[in-house]
Amino acid sequence: IDKAHNSMRRSIDAHNDAEEAARRAEAAAHTTDARYNPVTVANRIEKFRTELRGYERRIVADVYDSEWGYVPATDEQKQRRAEHYAPFIEQTRDQLTYWEKVRADQVAAGEATNYSRETISAGDAVKIRGQWRRVARTNAKTVSVETGYSWTDRAPYAEIQDHKAATA
Repeated sequence: IDKAHNSMRRSIDAHNDAEEAARRAEAAAHTTDARYNPVTVANRIEKFRTELRGYERRIVADVYDSEWGYVPATDEQKQRRAEHYAPFIEQTRDQLTYWEKVRADQVAAGEATNYSRETISAGDAVKIRGQWRRVARTNAKTVSVETGYSWTDRAPYAEIQDHKAATA
C-alpha cells in the first residue's frame, strides 16, 4: 500500500509540475508577444532616439555661473561630459540598432506598417485601432484624424493598420 501511495504521490507531483511548466511557458510566450508588438517596438525606438538627443544636449549644455548667469560650456567641460555619458550613449545606440532591425524585419514580414508623413495626406482614410477615420492633417510624428465631433484625435504612424488614398 505504501509503495502504491508513493507512486501515486510522485505521479500527482509530476502532473502538477508539468501543468506549472505549461503555464509558465504560456506566460513567457504572451510576454514576448507583447514585447515585440509592432506599436511597442515603434514606441521603444522613439524612446531611445529621445534618450540619445537628451544625452547630446547635456554634453553641450550651458553652465550656470553665479556672476554671469548661464554661459557656454568650455571645450574641457564638454569633453568631460562626453566621457561621462559615453557608456550610456553606446548602450542606447546598441539598443536602438537592435530594435530598428526588429522593426525593419516586422515591416518586411508585413507584421508592421511603415506609414509616414510622405505616404499619407489629408483626406485619406486610415484604420487606427480597428476604426476607419478620415485624415484631417499629417504631422511629423502623428496623424490627426476626424472624430465626428468638434475636435480631432491624434495617433502615431505606428498605430495605423491600413490606409486608403482619398482618390480611391
